[in-house]
Amino acid sequence: MARRRNSSIRLPGWLRHHQLLTTEAVLLIALGMELVQRWVTGHQDVPWWVKTAEVMVVNAGMLGGLLLILTAWAKGSLSSATRAVQAVPLPAPLFLVHLLALGGIFVAYAFVWDFWPRGRML
Repeated sequence: MARRRNSSIRLPGWLRHHQLLTTEAVLLIALGMELVQRWVTGHQDVPWWVKTAEVMVVNAGMLGGLLLILTAWAKGSLSSATRAVQAVPLPAPLFLVHLLALGGIFVAYAFVWDFWPRGRML
């Protein structure tokens, strides 16, 4: 039986570990879908109907399936890392890890959509 941590800080639902993990998964899946769509639509040798069908399939339901797969994988593979982070005697260490993950995803989005300022790293 899992031991429930007694926390003096009560976080809103959208800041809890499970919700943050789901948000990170959605953002990464959307980034991957964008890259796949750019790759497929950017090739001249791919027929127009394949391009159209690919965009429709992605928009109609691949997101849900990929979200389920990625969330299940992340829960399984990151459970020991989560336990290690929770063992750290700092306030809200898991929230800081999620903040770093979301910051990395933010940087990836800025590069993929070419929003990152030219000539500057930060």
